Amino acid sequence: MLPTLRHGPAILRPLKASDADALHAAYGDPDSMRYMPHKAHDSIEQTRDKMLSMASGARSGWHWAITTDGGECLGWALLLKETPAQVNLGYILTPAARGKGLAKAATAAMLRYAFTVLKKNRVEAELDPRNTASARVLEANGFVREGIRRQGYVRLHGEVVDNCLYGILASEWTAANGGDEA
Repeated sequence: MLPTLRHGPAILRPLKASDADALHAAYGDPDSMRYMPHKAHDSIEQTRDKMLSMASGARSGWHWAITTDGGECLGWALLLKETPAQVNLGYILTPAARGKGLAKAATAAMLRYAFTVLKKNRVEAELDPRNTASARVLEANGFVREGIRRQGYVRLHGEVVDNCLYGILASEWTAANGGDEA
């Protein structure tokens, strides 16, 4: 069973089907989706389908709802399976939840889980280089910008864009977190 994670203002609880309504505030918002590979969802059903396909896909992994003490779903945090030693980290927040430190705190909680519970050696994240807010979140959590895949990302509407790769190793995370065992 997936545990609830806590760090700072963020509480990450297992994602539920009923969270689709709240998550549609992000997935249905063109501004929230401007750096994603697909356009904003037209319906809550599309958001539900996205949740189901991600949770059951080959790279399924671990999925949480980002909440605070109020318990309302404010975003989605995930670690996707890549290799036995590595996971890919991602998140999305509803527009109302941005700018409150939730992405930074959720990322910190997922890193602790990836390194101390899952015993992964590497966590990576990919983003559109224009997504400077996510770059700041990753860098604040110790991720290193490893490079750009030039025209390495094709959006569903055909636009070809660069893709920026970030990574953090267990040894780096352990050193930055006071020797917590990874």
